[in-house]
Amino acid sequence: MINSDLSIEIANRCLRGLWADQNLTSANMANADTPGYKTRQLDFESYMEDALSTLPQNQEIDPAQYINTDNSASLRVDGSNVDLEQQTVRLVQNSLRYQTVLSQLGRKFDLLNSVVRDS
Repeated sequence: MINSDLSIEIANRCLRGLWADQNLTSANMANADTPGYKTRQLDFESYMEDALSTLPQNQEIDPAQYINTDNSASLRVDGSNVDLEQQTVRLVQNSLRYQTVLSQLGRKFDLLNSVVRDS
């Protein structure tokens, strides 16, 4: 673990999952016009559930284990099932979540800095 403080490790695991999902979402958008391409995304909730449950054992969880491919039928003639509107929403949601976690980490480090400075 980075630190004995679990909140920092929780943030670390959350950021890893969000980063992985952001990369998948970007790839989905980049491949929207690729014939036969199927949308992929991270099952973030399952990833975080397992990532948090392994904290006491200090075991890392690889977000790649939680990637799902949407094999549903496509409305497009080329077989791609990427919905750019959905992917754009997902991109914004991930970005907001990422910024929120970074903001919380910043507050945590400010608090730690204050404690060290005042000691």
